[in-house]
This record gives sequence, C-alpha cells and structure tokens, in this order.
Amino acid sequence: MRDWAKPFGEKIQTALDDYLKAVDEKILEKFDGQENIVEKAHEALLLIQKAESDPDQTSTQKQKTIDYILFSQTIPVRTIVSVARNNAVCVPRTTTTSAPTTTTMNPSEIKIYPSELLEAIVRRHSLCIGGKTQLWGIVLVCGLICGFIVLLFLIVHSHFSLKTRKTMTKKVRDLSHTLLISMGLQALVFLVLIILPMLTLIIKFHDNNYNEAWTISTITFALHNIVSSIFIVLSTKSYRYFALKKITFGRVDLESTSKKITPKLTLINGLSPPRTNNQRRPAFRTLFY
Repeated sequence: MRDWAKPFGEKIQTALDDYLKAVDEKILEKFDGQENIVEKAHEALLLIQKAESDPDQTSTQKQKTIDYILFSQTIPVRTIVSVARNNAVCVPRTTTTSAPTTTTMNPSEIKIYPSELLEAIVRRHSLCIGGKTQLWGIVLVCGLICGFIVLLFLIVHSHFSLKTRKTMTKKVRDLSHTLLISMGLQALVFLVLIILPMLTLIIKFHDNNYNEAWTISTITFALHNIVSSIFIVLSTKSYRYFALKKITFGRVDLESTSKKITPKLTLINGLSPPRTNNQRRPAFRTLFY
C-alpha cells in the first residue's frame, strides 16, 4: 500500500474492528445469563483448537474437521466467533449433588485463544461468520445506492437533452423517453422493494447466516441490474441512431434547388435512396442525445 493511502486504510480497518466488536457485544448480550450457550461455544473452540494443532492431519483434513465441528453445534456459528473474539470467560456448570462440586471445563484453558484459532475459523469460505457477510452486505447496499444516484443523474441529464434536441423525430424521441422511464422505474423498484428491506434484514437479523447469504445474493442481483441499466442509458446514443435508421419512414424534406422543389425521402421501409450532396447527415453532438 502506498504511503499516502496508509492512513485511510488504517482508519477503515479501525472502523471495521470497532463495528465487529459492537456486533459481538450485542450478540453476547442476547445470551447474557445463559452460561450453557457460552460454554458450548468454548467447547467448540477447544475442539477446533485441538483439531488445528493435530500434527497427524493434513490441512484439508483439518478444514473438514473444523467444518464438522462448527456445523454440528446447536448454537449459531456467529455466536462462537463472538465468544472467541471477545475472549469471554465461561462460567462453568456445577452439579448440585452430595458429591464435591465438579466442572465440565477448566476456565484457565479457555480464557485466551491464539490468533491461529481465529484464523482457522475466519478463513472458511463456506461460513458466514466474523461479521464479514454483514459487512459485505452493507458495502453492497452502499454501492447500490451510489449506482442508483448515478443512474438517476444520467436519466435526468438525458431527459433534458431530449427536450432540447430539435432535430429528432417525434417517434424516436418517444421511444427514448420510454427507455429512460423504464430504467428509472426499474431502479426505483429495486431501491424501495429490495435494497431497503434487505438492508433492514442485514442490520436486524445479523445472527442468521442463511438469511444473510440470501440477502446478499438478492442485493448483488439488484446491483447487477442497476449497473446494466447505467450501461444501457450510456449507450442510448447508439440506440437512437439505430432507431433513426430502422424506424423512421416517410419523412419528406423540401429543398429548393435551381428554383425547383424536390422531395427528399430519407428512409422508406428500411431502404434509403442514393445519397446526394444536397442531403445532410443528422448531427450527433451531445453526450448522450
């Protein structure tokens, strides 16, 4: 990374770390007083740590073992990661019998987890953990809103360009207006019916991995649609030229040459007559129209 970009990268990384920490604290508050859930998270972490440090297994076998451990738990994987990142101390369960008090785990073994353990979990691409899915969703939503703003600007700019264009036929102008209106309505539908509801789901239900994955896939589809609409609007100059060539017909221009009135048919049924020096090509001077 270049020197001038390092401060910005550090600020972004700090903001993301603070955000992840806040999410973890919120998740742990949900399970406050439920030592059983926190203890299960610690048990899973110890199993993962043991599998990661096993010298007899290859990296592929370790990954499969970690997958099995995580997916066999009855608590969300997101909770396990929150416990690991916050180094939460487990309150061991005790048995109320006449026998001496026993604990299921040794708290001294589970207070601190090495960075290798967290990397062993976070690197798994098949899991929506560590807040990465939620962060990706928020980044996609921000990109979607920016794309919507750019598309709205292009539509408004093209609309005023169409209104000020005097050499365009009425039919081609109507077709161009219809194209712009359809692009704008499509972007508005995706903004109101997809982007905002999915953003609410990501922020509110961040502990559901499958819900996050489904939400991000939907937002990605909406982002692809808006980006495609932007390219369509940018290419409407070629579209207008094509429409002018294929749709316009029967237009008669009267020109006086040597005291004679000669009709000039620019296009009839898709076939144009031979061009003469008196005929002028339509001008395409604006950015989009």
